[in-house]
Amino acid sequence: MKTICFILCITLLSSLAFAQSPEIEWGPITEYSKGEYNNRVIGHDADGFYVLKTTGNYTIDNGNIFLDYYASLNYEYETSVQVFLPTVDGMFSEFLDLFYINSKLVLITTVTDTKKKMRSAYIQKLKEDGTLDGQPILIGSLSLANSDTEKFDVKLLADNQIMVTALNSFEKYSGQAVKIKIFDSSLNLVLDKSLELPLTGRNFSITQIEYGKSGRLFFAIKAEQVSTKAARVKKYDDLILIYNKHTEAFETITILIEKYIASDFMISVDAQENLIAFGFIIPKSSPNYTGVFYNKIDPKTLKVEKNTSALFSREMIAEFADPRNGENLEDYYRFNLKNILFTQNGYTVFLAEQHFNTTKVLIDPKTKAEEKIFYYNQNDIIAACADKDGKVLWSSRIPKNQQSINDNEFYLSFAAASTPYGDKVKVLFMDNPSNLTINSVADVKEMKRPAKGVATLLTIYMDGTVDKVRLYDSENIKYMFSPKTFYRLNNLFLVEGIMGKTSKFGGLKLE
Repeated sequence: MKTICFILCITLLSSLAFAQSPEIEWGPITEYSKGEYNNRVIGHDADGFYVLKTTGNYTIDNGNIFLDYYASLNYEYETSVQVFLPTVDGMFSEFLDLFYINSKLVLITTVTDTKKKMRSAYIQKLKEDGTLDGQPILIGSLSLANSDTEKFDVKLLADNQIMVTALNSFEKYSGQAVKIKIFDSSLNLVLDKSLELPLTGRNFSITQIEYGKSGRLFFAIKAEQVSTKAARVKKYDDLILIYNKHTEAFETITILIEKYIASDFMISVDAQENLIAFGFIIPKSSPNYTGVFYNKIDPKTLKVEKNTSALFSREMIAEFADPRNGENLEDYYRFNLKNILFTQNGYTVFLAEQHFNTTKVLIDPKTKAEEKIFYYNQNDIIAACADKDGKVLWSSRIPKNQQSINDNEFYLSFAAASTPYGDKVKVLFMDNPSNLTINSVADVKEMKRPAKGVATLLTIYMDGTVDKVRLYDSENIKYMFSPKTFYRLNNLFLVEGIMGKTSKFGGLKLE
């Protein structure tokens, strides 16, 4: 009798935990050949959406790139074409990015010239049959000697324009040009700038570049402080550079927080083209995060209209050093700054994710051959919220514990979006099924393999509370979710259910 009661209790608790799974309108199942997977959704039109499919260990295989088209009405697979990358002066190119915007396919590739020791980026159109349309257009070139500190960064802007920049780190900057190009879907140049930043002699990194509709460019900069004395610990200034293309002038804003120092931060431009900076703060005596800050800057007047901050609780500060978060301080405080999201009624939500990777080398005792195993870890989310008046209302640590091996983190991390109506933020990720009813960092269970996890939907409310439900219902519980294929489609969001060599797309309303 006790056994029966126990089973009934477990069943009841399970049904309560899973009762609120959202409704998803699923399309039919598509089967793939061994090694094939959907890398991302690259765009849509009135009738359907394009999915970039490739093969390999969750990386792009330059010789096996396909475009699959699905109908928006029923999420059914319709056609597939293979994409062949261009050659430039007899040299093969490598895939960098692909977009479907304004009913046009736009391909971006790179070519490495070992003789000239340069890597160049090119942009060109594709036909709908996957063949090249015209010749590749040179975007720019980077020196291979700087490959560790300089890389191409491609971003799709809100108005369907493509911005290509190089994110750089400089030592004793001496006026090297920072090049930025923006193309429309017809490959017309909207912006072509080669800029000298007002940071001569300084060591700094460009961590982010944003573009506003007014023609302003916004640079997030982490710059080493200049000192005449040798410092035991390097100190940094967190800067925002604003470039006005009409006046061709830079303005510099230093982020200053009362009693604290701004640390890692990200920027975004809101609907009124105010510049929002959201990030972490540290005390003057320690490099460890102790809170968050929010800045709202009017780029027209260059006035910092809002400058607020809030400290973490003692409990939250202690949670950084949880043993599952790595082996040292560098691991504990290694965060990807992921999102600044705006809600309908003026709230701003900041999301960052703790991550670290480890490797293990196995040696075959007979052949002495070495095999390197990569362990990826994506753990807790730090969330913070500011209201429409710019006051930081709260910050919290949302526990999750993801690990995978040799899969390039395809099923790890999360996707996030603010709801089209109301004031909620939805976060989607794979997690240990036991964590559906756990909100305590101390009790969180590790997901060692994505296949053993469950797709999870977490809702963040603007009072700081959260709830979690299973993303896929009981009929689809074995399907995995990847943040890489999450995509906004008009008033819906596309999610992909993945199981073995099969997958299916579905439409989800985030309410």
